[in-house]
Amino acid sequence: MASKGRIMDRVGMIVQSIAAVGNMVIALNAERKILSISDKAQNLIDQGNHFFIRGGRIHAVDRDSDTRLLSMLARIHAREVNRSAFGVRPRDRSGAPPLIATVSHVAVQDRDAINREFALLSIALGEPQAERIDALAEAFMLTQAEASIAFAVADGMSIDAMAEARKVSRETIRSQLKSLMMKTGTRRQPELTALLSGILR
Repeated sequence: MASKGRIMDRVGMIVQSIAAVGNMVIALNAERKILSISDKAQNLIDQGNHFFIRGGRIHAVDRDSDTRLLSMLARIHAREVNRSAFGVRPRDRSGAPPLIATVSHVAVQDRDAINREFALLSIALGEPQAERIDALAEAFMLTQAEASIAFAVADGMSIDAMAEARKVSRETIRSQLKSLMMKTGTRRQPELTALLSGILR
């Protein structure tokens, strides 16, 4: 029992350390019960525009967002993914901005070297474009860099302009474009542009 208490203390320390840099963060078990929560995250929940707590479990107010949260937690605890992000829509007519929620797998070892696993839910204010980048990344299993490049392609930016804006080489952009085309099932840049323009516009 003392070992469990020490583990929970460590979980709390992890949450508070992440919260110290300004993030809203919540530690959750596989049943989405809250193990530890930062003050900012508690304030967000108290506002009731995005999340609420019922029976010690966190729920998103928006049904689609709640389904994604449940799915992400299941995938994290099944070890299918280590990290995933999704957009969280606010309550209708609340005037609150959308949020970006990132769910990450974390394991803490107790004295007996047994891993105690939990998920960290980190929440950030989401600009509409940021939410769309995350949604696009999730839909096609893209990296954040690839999803960002996708928006640039849809906007008609050249490889040179993308490289200059991101302060990377043309070869890096070409490599990201190649990966982007492979993941979206397109063969040439005009085909990719047409696909992305249809999705993002």
